[in-house]
Amino acid sequence: MSIRRVGLAVAVSVGSLAASATALEPKERVGLLDLQEFIAPELVPSSANVPLAEVLGELPNRAAWDTFLAERGDAAGEVQAFIDPRSGAASNLLVPFPLLPGDGVGNQITLDEIGATLGRPVPALDAATVAEVVYRFLLEHAAVLGIEPAELGPVSAVPVHDQLWQVSAPQRVGELPVRDARLVATIVHGNLVAVGTQTWGRVRLDPAPALDAEQALAAGFDLAGGRATADLLVRAPRLEVAPVAPLEHQAGEAFVGPVGAGYRHRLVWSFVFQREPDLANWEVLVDAHDGEVLALQDLNQYVQRGFTGGVYPTTSTEVCPTPGTCGIMQSGWPMPYANTGFASPNNFTNSAGIYDWTAGTATTTLDGRYFRMQDVCGAISASSATGNIDLLGSNGQHDCTTPGFGGAGNTSASRSGFYELNRIAEQARGWLPANSWLATQVTSNMNINNTCNAFWSPGAGTVNFYRSGGGCRNTGEIAGVFDHEWGHGMDDNDAGGTLSSSSEAYADIAMLYRLQTSCIGHGFFLPPAGSCGLTADGTGRNADEDQTAGLHCDTDCSGVRDADWARHNPNTPDTALGFVCSACLASSGPCGRQVHCAAAPSRQAAWDLVARDLPAAPFNYDSQSAFLVGSRIFYTGSGNIGLWHNCVCGSSSDGCGATNGYMQWLAADDDNGNLTDGTPHMTAIHAAFNRHGIACASPAPVNSGCAGGPTTAPTLTVTPGNYQNALSWNSVPGASLYWVMRTEGHAGCNFGKARIATVAGNSYVDTQVANGRTYYYNVVAQGSSPACYTRVSTCVAGTPQLTTYALTVAVTGSGTVTSAPPGIACPADCTEDYVDGTLVTLSQAADPGWVFTGWSGDCTGAGACQVTMSAARSVGATFVPLRTLTVAVTGSGTVTSAPPGIACPADCTEDYVDGTLVTLSQAADPGWVFTGWSGDCTGAGACQVTMSAARSVGATFVPLRTLTVAVTGSGTVTSAPPGIACPADCTEDYVDGTLVTLSQAADPGWVFTGWSGDCTGAGACQVTMSAARSVGATFVPLRTLTVAVTGSGTVTSAPPGIACPADCSEDYVDGTLVTLSQAADPGWVFTGWSGDCTGAGACQVTMSAARSVGATFVPLRTLTVAVTGSGTVTSAPPGIACPTDCSESFVDGTAVGLTAAPDPGSFFVGWSGDCTGTGACNLTMSAARSVGASFDTMPFLDGFETGNTSRWSSAVP
Repeated sequence: MSIRRVGLAVAVSVGSLAASATALEPKERVGLLDLQEFIAPELVPSSANVPLAEVLGELPNRAAWDTFLAERGDAAGEVQAFIDPRSGAASNLLVPFPLLPGDGVGNQITLDEIGATLGRPVPALDAATVAEVVYRFLLEHAAVLGIEPAELGPVSAVPVHDQLWQVSAPQRVGELPVRDARLVATIVHGNLVAVGTQTWGRVRLDPAPALDAEQALAAGFDLAGGRATADLLVRAPRLEVAPVAPLEHQAGEAFVGPVGAGYRHRLVWSFVFQREPDLANWEVLVDAHDGEVLALQDLNQYVQRGFTGGVYPTTSTEVCPTPGTCGIMQSGWPMPYANTGFASPNNFTNSAGIYDWTAGTATTTLDGRYFRMQDVCGAISASSATGNIDLLGSNGQHDCTTPGFGGAGNTSASRSGFYELNRIAEQARGWLPANSWLATQVTSNMNINNTCNAFWSPGAGTVNFYRSGGGCRNTGEIAGVFDHEWGHGMDDNDAGGTLSSSSEAYADIAMLYRLQTSCIGHGFFLPPAGSCGLTADGTGRNADEDQTAGLHCDTDCSGVRDADWARHNPNTPDTALGFVCSACLASSGPCGRQVHCAAAPSRQAAWDLVARDLPAAPFNYDSQSAFLVGSRIFYTGSGNIGLWHNCVCGSSSDGCGATNGYMQWLAADDDNGNLTDGTPHMTAIHAAFNRHGIACASPAPVNSGCAGGPTTAPTLTVTPGNYQNALSWNSVPGASLYWVMRTEGHAGCNFGKARIATVAGNSYVDTQVANGRTYYYNVVAQGSSPACYTRVSTCVAGTPQLTTYALTVAVTGSGTVTSAPPGIACPADCTEDYVDGTLVTLSQAADPGWVFTGWSGDCTGAGACQVTMSAARSVGATFVPLRTLTVAVTGSGTVTSAPPGIACPADCTEDYVDGTLVTLSQAADPGWVFTGWSGDCTGAGACQVTMSAARSVGATFVPLRTLTVAVTGSGTVTSAPPGIACPADCTEDYVDGTLVTLSQAADPGWVFTGWSGDCTGAGACQVTMSAARSVGATFVPLRTLTVAVTGSGTVTSAPPGIACPADCSEDYVDGTLVTLSQAADPGWVFTGWSGDCTGAGACQVTMSAARSVGATFVPLRTLTVAVTGSGTVTSAPPGIACPTDCSESFVDGTAVGLTAAPDPGSFFVGWSGDCTGTGACNLTMSAARSVGASFDTMPFLDGFETGNTSRWSSAVP
């Protein structure tokens, strides 16, 4: 059974517009699996781009950006870069980097420079070289880009033309692919001009699954009602990493969390199965950690069909002089939202008249989702076994004339009405998505047997149109009349729930803003000319809008009236007090006049707003922007209008009431809930209404608000695809949302646009389109307030088309590549065309004696090869011959290989792909060591052999000998060759026969005293490891002897070491007996030891601990004595015995006593110098001293002289 997709439209000539194609549209849900189809919403995270300057301070890689910006001398606002706020990674970096030779700005790159960088000659650029250059760039700038280099998958480079390379790399975690995540780069004229990521979050998960593949299959099939015997496993379970949107950071589809917190990841098992007889390929995603089934979705893309038919676009005059007066039937226009005769969800076509079709007969009666055509001419019923229905139609067919197909009710009116009513309702839904009436079905009665009118029936809720006659055309063939009558229904069912006064104003404005032409129902009146003459195209008489005896002629409008006063005669604005009060009949409308006529000021004000005041200063809007502003204000601001304006003829008119059109439109335009300070477009609204006397002087008109909102229109790009147009645009500063506007048809960009989407990101894919039909788009940037928005982008057209791309396979070597879907069987058949979007799986089979080594081009690696045919693809498959590697092991050990195959001595032979680089690794058994390779490898280092021929390698292992070192004390013993670092590592195994040299190093405060065991003495220690060896090393502590000298003298030691005061500290081996000797300097004297020696004799200390000895030297003072006469002077302490020894040196401070002894017959006369008198002479030798002692001869005295006559005596005088 083929599965196709179909749609409804109308055409002039017999034929089918749509052809078989693929598109992303849902199919009809008919089976159990269809009803269970789902995908967890968090598996489809929305994307967005934010300018770097807006989020720089929030980025986790802020430091890298600061460095990057500083190196470029730029501020963040000047660098063209955008950030994915979900990941914090760069989604686009628009700084030109010269990478390849080219004529880009600042580019001076040469092939020689590239070769020097890559380390190989580069004679010309090829895909592999470009990929390697970009890969190096990505590694260098990984920090700025916000990517983990380890997660970069294979880089692929494709030349689009000689000046443009497109480069991409998938994100991988180990060998696991990350779904939908990739990095892209574009190189133009040699410069990399754009590089950025898509869905590239920082992956933080456990890559080890808790469930195995069989458990994942069980969980997935359990959701599918159990595994059936007829189930075919199309793709076996494989592990992938799936990005998910954290629910706590979501607001609807928008991400609102901190920068960099927008992605999480789940490890999933993915497999695909078919359940016969259904051809659907069901993909199942199962969380590999907890077993949750995350998705069950049909991967098939279904063929589309369309319902089309002939439609009168604006009027039915059968000529098309201008878009606004075009009356030629248009062939192949879509039948939007038409019934199909199938079950839901394919019971209605979409906006483009397209639906999913599998099989069966399609039937439409134009009993659609939103409108039902009831034609008085007869029933409508058209069927097709192919799914496509063309309701046909030819120019010039009117009233009950049909193309002879689809029943008596398949009239021009039914087809035209069905198209136009759906289009204006679609426009309204874009502004009023919550309006319930717009979601209901409205009946349209066509070809009523009456003429020259049409009406909305509030009671029945129907729109009604008359056939031609009485000087009028069929009102069901005129778009302006459809839109007008539908406008009454909208007025009756908007927020107020009742018709405004005059509702004719509301209905006219609905038509004006849809068709963007001022004539209400051009072609309504047939010729001949009346009092106002014929239109310029000659197809009808101009209307006279004066209801009294005067004339108020439209100058080129054969409709019921013209909203542009400049196309009147007189060509002056119609005011309430002027035109309405004087030219309209009395009735119940504003100013007490007839409702159609009294609506003139309001409809003209609406036209002036978009045609005069918004295009004028200060706004200077283009027409499309002006109509967008008008449409938004009209649909959002007219729901609560009662009286469009106040009026008392002959007195006053204004729009100051709360229910008046002017005030309601200001409210719709307001951005801050305060009309007194103005609105964004207030002066234009005021000018338009005031020109017709229905504005209000208060509040004064001021344009205000929207500070900080967007001011620049986006730049739009449209890329057509198969049943889709992909839109993208730049980020606009101040924008929080973007409106996507679309229209179609003969008037191109200047037809009423519907707002088909409001998105937060910078892209949108419109799938409500048909192949071969052109659609026209604008995008508008909205700020935080819906009232703050930019003018529209430049209008861009897109025409979807069925596209096929060629898949080319090249086989190198001997083997076969086949494809699913079929088409490739290379080398016999190596090229096939596939429909855009087709997923093609390539399979390989090597011939005997050959092996498949991998894919190249648009597939890489050696695993499954799947290519999505969104462009021409080229894949290479390489098969190479096998080569034998033989390994021989001597001794006790093992040799293994990478890639695997060798595990010798158990498995010593393996066949490898020709050219394979095989790395052999050795592992010695316990007690053995590897000594080297032989054969095709030598030395003891890495062994790598390129299998360009048979190879033979030997590996030798020898036994080990143990060297044991013991350290006594505090010190280190090391070895050469290395291995011993005792006491940390005191045992090492050495190859038998190794000469090992041991070296010792005492720790601070210790000293090495000698080896023991297999080394002796204190010199060099060398041992030959012909057996186990044991060596001891002894270290003993050092003891410090410290000497302090007081005064002037020297202390020396034996053993040597002390020579104080020059060297007063020395370390000695513990227990050493040290003898200290002193020597006073001239003029000084040693007075004694202190500390660990006392007295003034010999000083010996045993160094069992730290010792401290003081030696004191004091200066000598000279005492000089001079004796006069006959006598002797002596000293205590001894030293002076003058006149024999009259000079002596004494220790400084010594107390010296001098004693005078006269010789017989003399007497001591007295001291002089430093002693005086005749008493004791005591000196302190704090300086040199000099003392004189005088003696004299005793005189002879007799007794007479003494009075003692008994004797003679002598006496001192």
